[in-house]
Amino acid sequence: MEYITAQAGKKMLCIEKERVEAILMKPEIWRVPDASEEILGIAVYNGKLVIYYRFDCKQEALCGILVRDDGGGVYGIAAAAVGEEGLSREELEPVMAGTVNGVWEKKSD
Repeated sequence: MEYITAQAGKKMLCIEKERVEAILMKPEIWRVPDASEEILGIAVYNGKLVIYYRFDCKQEALCGILVRDDGGGVYGIAAAAVGEEGLSREELEPVMAGTVNGVWEKKSD
């Protein structure tokens, strides 16, 4: 299966390619006071608010990957770098299961 890869801090995330709505350069993400720790902030995309999840990204996001969720909405992942890779599902483990779908992390050796 084809995945878009995202370097988020020390994590290499793998996002199912068919779920990717858009990849943005230097998204303007606003911090949300008192938001839970997994929330990096919010941004506007096509006139709608999008929640960006932290996924270990602590610095300014060079890229924003917008991912379609199961309900037709969109959420964002902040990343330092983006790529593409073909991987098998056996090499991956789900990240934040129940909160976001279609986002995986490479299993460590």
